[in-house]
Amino acid sequence: MRSVALAALALPAVAWGQPLMRYNAVVESSYLLDRCGELTPARRAWLEKLTRLAQRSLDYSAEQWAAHDAALAADLARLYPSVPKERCEELVRNIDQEMADAQAK
Repeated sequence: MRSVALAALALPAVAWGQPLMRYNAVVESSYLLDRCGELTPARRAWLEKLTRLAQRSLDYSAEQWAAHDAALAADLARLYPSVPKERCEELVRNIDQEMADAQAK
């Protein structure tokens, strides 16, 4: 059985617009930034906002979210026993640019 995170990462770019895939990507970014020590309060708030937006469009119960998040957390821990510095730097740049773009609108 494919993991939740692998399924999210393996999808074509078109699928990134789907709420669950967006949710998984945001949770992954949060996880990695936290592991890098780069999850600042501003980044955390931004990513939590994106998570809530993705969740709103999905009709999941609290139990379904808990099960999904538990599976996703286990997948991320397995996929990322360590996080390369370059990956951290890339995430910081991308998240900061996304936040700046949103503020400029």
